[in-house]
Amino acid sequence: MEIPLKLAGRDRVVLYKNNIVEKPLVSVSVVTYKHEQYIKQCLDGILMQKTNFEFEILLGEDDSPDKTREICIEYANKFPKKIRLFLHDRSNVIYINGSPTGRYNSLYNLTNARGKYIALCEGDDYWTDPLKLQKQVDFLEKNEDVGLVHSDFDWYFVKGNKMINNYYKSVQFYFPLKYNVREYLDRPLIRTMTVLFRAKNMIGFWDVVNSRNWLSADFPLFCYVSKENLIGYIDESLGVYRRGLETASSNESIRKKYEFGKNALEIRYFFYNLLGYKDEIILNNLKMEYLKIEINYNLISNNYKQLLNLLSKESIKNKFLFFIVLSNILISLIKGKFKSVLNLL
Repeated sequence: MEIPLKLAGRDRVVLYKNNIVEKPLVSVSVVTYKHEQYIKQCLDGILMQKTNFEFEILLGEDDSPDKTREICIEYANKFPKKIRLFLHDRSNVIYINGSPTGRYNSLYNLTNARGKYIALCEGDDYWTDPLKLQKQVDFLEKNEDVGLVHSDFDWYFVKGNKMINNYYKSVQFYFPLKYNVREYLDRPLIRTMTVLFRAKNMIGFWDVVNSRNWLSADFPLFCYVSKENLIGYIDESLGVYRRGLETASSNESIRKKYEFGKNALEIRYFFYNLLGYKDEIILNNLKMEYLKIEINYNLISNNYKQLLNLLSKESIKNKFLFFIVLSNILISLIKGKFKSVLNLL
């Protein structure tokens, strides 16, 4: 099923030859860039799927400087009945807030998906259950009131070589078998590589996302495809989410975490309004979360002038907020940031 969308630069995408059936039941979207070490594991996890239906893999390669493209071509040649390879040009990359993103790659895959259902797996993640697709298709076939289904997963930290199996269970977080988008907006905890959704529910989404500078497209996509349906959950790990080597304390990482945090709040606010959830409790919670993000960012960044401005404006009106700020300052002291904290005095 192809979702109408005008994408500039389509002529700069090389469509690799394939022999896939015209109407697969499932389209699996894989976007990859600089995943030389991981893309084979990702593709192997999809190709090992045992299903009683046909599926296609939409493999979008974003002109990586490493050997990712060579590996993708190798797999496309080896599996022409499964893989539709799209070779992108860097001139098509969409920039958001001055940073390059994989937005165009992702949009191109999804607008060319022909399946009734769409699954997602980014190039550095991978599936571990050979029945992942079958289980999720069976779930949606049996539950017409569900628009999207996801699952538990294993969380692998590359730095430190640490794996947390069945992550939701490990942190004692439990989803109901079915729940609504309001509950998801309150607790947006779906991992992209665990998802399967109905392609028809995506119609109209691009008009929403293309008019906004949202850093994330997956979070609003999950909200959108579930806005008139329930969300389903399978209580078992079906794959691995890989956390990369980025340094959590680096300035770039801190800035990205700050921007994504604010972005997530903007998305939640948009969908709360779109779906008619406008009560005072929601607005107060969003405001509180926004202030916590601002305070944490300025504290970690040693931006004490801005932190003092926030304190003077908000802490007098909100004792709980003042407690949060004080707690963060104490944590800084415990971690040994004595000189930085003294700047507050």
